[in-house]
Amino acid sequence: MSEKLQTETEVIVVGAGPLGIEMAIALQQAGVDYVLIEGKQIGDAISRWPPTTYFFSTPEHVALAGVPVHNLDQRNVSGEQYLAYLRTLVEMFDLNLRVYEPVTAVTRESDGRFTVTTNPQRGLQTYRARHVIMATGG
Repeated sequence: MSEKLQTETEVIVVGAGPLGIEMAIALQQAGVDYVLIEGKQIGDAISRWPPTTYFFSTPEHVALAGVPVHNLDQRNVSGEQYLAYLRTLVEMFDLNLRVYEPVTAVTRESDGRFTVTTNPQRGLQTYRARHVIMATGG
């Protein structure tokens, strides 16, 4: 597979879970050029929870970017409800998101910038950025 050089950006956010999505929204609202990269699907770790697993926190404590989490009874939200909420935020804010693009390397170059290499099915992709934010959970 051949490598394709992508346009440089100011910030690369790795991980499209709650933190990565909120960071991308904040960068976008601040007018900062960014790319949000996720190796699997949006909120992948949450998607692997057992069905009907609920957050301990109330909806107002898991809301992101000032957008409330709505559910029918305003009780704690399930993982499934939260995944739908995360996907809604991505669409609502039209985030610059690349999914199913696993990061395979992050290298700091001599000029201080970072090179991020990903390996999606379409072939190796390379991004250059001044900053990299690892929002991969854990």
